Amino acid sequence: MNEKLLKLNTALAVPTRHAIYQYVLKHPEGVTVNDVADQFGIHPNVARLHLSKLEEVALIEAHTQHTGRGGRPGRVYTPIEKAVHLSFPPRDYEKLSVIAIKSLEALGIEGEETFVRQGEEMGYQEAMRYIEQHGLDVERMSLHEVIEHAQKITGDSGLLPEFEPIDEYSFRFHVHGCTFRELTEDHPTICSMHHAQLKGIFRAFLGKADLLKTRSKLEGAPACSYIVVQLP
Repeated sequence: MNEKLLKLNTALAVPTRHAIYQYVLKHPEGVTVNDVADQFGIHPNVARLHLSKLEEVALIEAHTQHTGRGGRPGRVYTPIEKAVHLSFPPRDYEKLSVIAIKSLEALGIEGEETFVRQGEEMGYQEAMRYIEQHGLDVERMSLHEVIEHAQKITGDSGLLPEFEPIDEYSFRFHVHGCTFRELTEDHPTICSMHHAQLKGIFRAFLGKADLLKTRSKLEGAPACSYIVVQLP
């Protein structure tokens, strides 16, 4: 196996370390050794060891932070933006994605609209498969239960989701981990497609639903944030 992939697999094979990596991804502003120690109930020396291992394999990076109170500067750990792909032999799906997206963009508005429609349909079908596999009755489901299942679907997709109920018909939804991050800056249509994909997931659970985007990682926000509203 490729030496780099072997090191990545070894680093993430430890459950606590993998959980710490997920925690850092959810806090792009940076975390400290003490943050990790408090979050996971471990000694700071153990937290420092896990963070160092993640830094060694280039999953996170450390920055020096001056507190302004004298003494030694602290270290803050942040995620490295570029996604990590664990596959052997290596697959270049990113290149294939760029070719497909450019082909659709070459078709103009019609191609982009098709791209977005397919995104919503894929999200809807993904959620419907989940609903059928788990024998769920969405018509009898409370909004709390919808959130619970939507969190499972989006979490399994690597979105690092966070949900905040607003009332019995709506909730806030934050996406900390964008699965298409490397491509969105050059191809903003991907954001529209991903928005539609998420809308398709919620449509499967709520019937008619509106998905309003309030913040975007592309604009410097720590997460892409939405308000999901169930429509009558």
